[in-house]
Amino acid sequence: MRRKYESARAGQPRWAKLPIAKRLETIRRFRERIVAMHETLARTLTQEVGKPIRQSRNELTGLTTRVDFFLEASAKALREEKCSPIPSRSSPSGSPTSRSG
Repeated sequence: MRRKYESARAGQPRWAKLPIAKRLETIRRFRERIVAMHETLARTLTQEVGKPIRQSRNELTGLTTRVDFFLEASAKALREEKCSPIPSRSSPSGSPTSRSG
C-alpha cells in the first residue's frame, strides 16, 4: 500500500503540469471504462465486499454521476483566464499607501 501511495505522490507533479483539457480527457476515458466494465466491476464488488449485486451496481452508477459532476465543475473552475494586472495603489506623493494599526 505504501508503494502505491509513493508512486501516486511521485506522479502528481507530472499530472499537474498537463493542460486541463488533457487531464479532463483522461478522466473521461476512466469514466468510459467504468461504464464499459460496469457489470464486471459490480460482480467484483459483490464478491470482495459481500454487498448485494444491486447495491454494487448502484454504487458504480453513483460513481459515474460524481465523475460527471467533477468533469463539468472542473472544466468551469479551472478554465484558463486572462487577467489584467492590478494597478498598485499609491498615495498622492507616489509612495505606496500603508495602513498602520
